[in-house]
Amino acid sequence: MTYSTYTYVLEHISDDVEVETIAGITSFNSIAARLNIPLMIGDEDLKVVSVNRKLMFYKEIENNQNLVLMKISRDFEKNSDN
Repeated sequence: MTYSTYTYVLEHISDDVEVETIAGITSFNSIAARLNIPLMIGDEDLKVVSVNRKLMFYKEIENNQNLVLMKISRDFEKNSDN
């Protein structure tokens, strides 16, 4: 599971409840498919990053060919180091 709130819900479900997790389509794959835009071509890399600090955000942009940014909070500016 990729950055899924569902994982937090699982922690609170009683052990006597049977849970079946069914794989889904990530939001970034869904968007790319709907727009007919590949996330990477040939030998390009793709990195999925949780963004929690502005400084990390800029380093990731500079050091990666293709980047998916996840979990950008509405408090991004308040929580930024820079």
